[in-house]
Amino acid sequence: MKKLSPRALFVGKLRKMYQATFKAPSAELVMADLAKFCYADTTTSFPDDVNGRASAVAEGRRQVFLRIQSYVNMDAKQIARVQQLSIMEQQTNE
Repeated sequence: MKKLSPRALFVGKLRKMYQATFKAPSAELVMADLAKFCYADTTTSFPDDVNGRASAVAEGRRQVFLRIQSYVNMDAKQIARVQQLSIMEQQTNE
């Protein structure tokens, strides 16, 4: 059996840290606030945005929220898939 790459180990640890931070009972209000601030459930395109700057800022916020959410909701099967892909990448580079 191949040893897990440092990247795969890091993803597993990072997931645990995200969950400890954003899945704690006290984090529910924080996540609700971030969802609103980061346009998690709405469009990031603004019709009155002439140069696109406001839309770009809103999309950046949304990407951050989605990253947090993806790590918080990542299950063991998804972690295993990341680890498997990491092993395959390592084998390709050998």
